[in-house]
Amino acid sequence: MENAVQIVIGRFLDGVDCPPTDLDALGARLKVTGIIREDLPFSGELRRNSKGFEIACSSHLSASRQRFTVAHELAHVIFETTGPNCPTRGKELERLCDMLASEILMPQDKFMTVADADLRIEKLFDISRIFKTSLAATAIRCAQLFGHSVFEVKGALVTWGYGVVKKGPISRLDEYLQRAVEKALKGQNGEETLVVHAGLLRKWNVQYRSLARDGRALFLMKQIRGANASTTSSGSRNEQVSLFTSLDRSSS
Repeated sequence: MENAVQIVIGRFLDGVDCPPTDLDALGARLKVTGIIREDLPFSGELRRNSKGFEIACSSHLSASRQRFTVAHELAHVIFETTGPNCPTRGKELERLCDMLASEILMPQDKFMTVADADLRIEKLFDISRIFKTSLAATAIRCAQLFGHSVFEVKGALVTWGYGVVKKGPISRLDEYLQRAVEKALKGQNGEETLVVHAGLLRKWNVQYRSLARDGRALFLMKQIRGANASTTSSGSRNEQVSLFTSLDRSSS
């Protein structure tokens, strides 16, 4: 599916400036006559008109969220132009449109020229500025392409997560990872080696950065390949963790 998405979007993006993706140029190619911002109670919608389509986007969204909404609606246009029997609604269609939107905004070939498997968490901020995407969308894209795990915490909740950590209360986390969360929420930045239980015990490099402006923190977890997960060195940077004793089962 990922390869198919890359091939389809690659054809439409040929000749379109990126990064950041010129959504107006892509829209014109897809017979979108206008992209407008309105006082909407929802993120956005696709409207048919006599010349093609118009995309309306909520003016209340952040700039990066508006771009994702527009890209999502452009994905709907792609489906609409495939023929009379194309799907028009449903969870699977929305999931596919999200996948297409990610590829539109962060084309894999362009994305991997600025990101790599040895990614440092600080680089996520730079990449999000380059592609004009949200920090969450950027982090998830990196995790998808390189097999990492990313998540964000705010207060007592994991607000979103991709990989071994899923959305839910941080109380479900093992006590050692909770301690790292507590540090990050207090404004600390850090890096630790943790043995994580996610079906199997594996050793991960865990980096975290405080997003102190609104009391959030971002985590990036990269598996340490070939490491012996049964032993770790002692000290604050090396803790043994059993992650999500119940959440892995309930969220899988």
